[in-house]
Amino acid sequence: MIALLLALAPQAGTLVLCGERFELPEALARELAGGAPHLVLDLGDSGVDPLARSGSPAVRPDLAGDWNAQREAALLPELARTAAVVVNATDWLACWQHFKPEQKDSRLEQELRAALRSGRTLVATGAAAAYCSSWSLVTREEIHRAQRNPRHEDPTLVANGLGFAPAWMVESAVQQDASAMRLLRAAQHFGNARALYLSGPVAWIVRGANEQAEVAGSGTVAVFDLAHARRSRADLREGRLLLLRSGDRLRFEKELELLPAASAAAEPQLQPLGLPFEPLRSAGAGFEYRFDWIVQR
Repeated sequence: MIALLLALAPQAGTLVLCGERFELPEALARELAGGAPHLVLDLGDSGVDPLARSGSPAVRPDLAGDWNAQREAALLPELARTAAVVVNATDWLACWQHFKPEQKDSRLEQELRAALRSGRTLVATGAAAAYCSSWSLVTREEIHRAQRNPRHEDPTLVANGLGFAPAWMVESAVQQDASAMRLLRAAQHFGNARALYLSGPVAWIVRGANEQAEVAGSGTVAVFDLAHARRSRADLREGRLLLLRSGDRLRFEKELELLPAASAAAEPQLQPLGLPFEPLRSAGAGFEYRFDWIVQR
């Protein structure tokens, strides 16, 4: 019964999705850590701690080597005594091995989900940030899955994530073969309405059950809004592209509403996104664009 109530309860903690590992600004890091020790889970190589400037002690267990139920059980008390959790992952497979072994929810996933719902902070970077969404992308090569249909040459699969960012498909630029174009193509084929591309040292921050995110860091968040786009086969017409940088916010209760920071910023460069079309700037505040994507046949 308690597990069911937790599953139905609104998310009370703060979710932070980072495009890559970087140290969050001191004031933000202190707020997220809350002054108590925080747990850093490196699912892969050890790297930068996003909460390093918080002033709180970091608990960093050694997760190298084969993962099993005994090692997971030994980790859970560390999670229980820390106020914030950081998950760094270099690839999708590392997340799956720790959270969904044999297609079953692990104890680690259950406890992490309960921690977020109870009000604690979760910071996820790189592939872990993508894995926290409803859907993420993984290459067939990465998970060693052969093509069933030789005529279908798409090397990318859409995979279920942890669902901490409901309705979003998320991609981090540091993932294997990642690109904004790969994300847009997957969202088009899958029929997803919202897709989020995290590029560089940037953080997407959602506090509690609020359907609003704010952005921090020097990188860029690209949001593809396809809710009202017209789709035909592989084509897209009347799609929206929103570019967010530090201080910008996005409401996503029903429609996506961009709330730009008060200070003016220079026009962002669209070339690094590698899109095969030229988005047109929309009128109004913030960096909002319209685009048609007509696939060449």
